Amino acid sequence: MNSRFRNEILNVNLEKLEKQYIGTEYRVLVQELMRNINMRLEMAETVGIEACTEKEKKVVEILIDEFNKKAYDKIFWRLDTSDVLKKVCIRFKELALDYGAKVEDEILFNAFNMIAVNYAIQARDQKALRKFVGIRKSIFFR
Repeated sequence: MNSRFRNEILNVNLEKLEKQYIGTEYRVLVQELMRNINMRLEMAETVGIEACTEKEKKVVEILIDEFNKKAYDKIFWRLDTSDVLKKVCIRFKELALDYGAKVEDEILFNAFNMIAVNYAIQARDQKALRKFVGIRKSIFFR
C-alpha cells in the first residue's frame, strides 16, 4: 500500500456522493471518466490499486471480475449510479468479511471508482462496447 495514494482518498462521504449520483445513469459516469481522464485512465487505475492494502486489492480484483460480467447487460448500464454505488458497497462488505479487509467509506469509494475506471478503459478501447452501452467517445465520435 502506498500511503501517499491512500491519503488522496481520505475524507470521502459516501452518503453525500450517493445523493449526488441520484438520477444519473451509470453509463454517463463511465462516459465522463473516459472523456475527461482518457489517457490518464491507467494512472488513475494504478493510484487506486496502490491506495489499497493487499487484502483490499484482493477484494477489489474480485469485484472488478464480477462487475466485468455485467458489461454486456443493457439494464446494468441504465441503472442509477447511486444504485451501482450501493451494490458495490454491499458486495465489498460481504467479500471483506471473507478476506479480512477493512471497510471504510474511503475504501468503498475507491472500489467503486476502480470499477468505473476499469469500465472507462474498456469503453475507450472497445468501439463495440461503446456502441452497445450508448457511450460516445466525444460529441462527434462513438
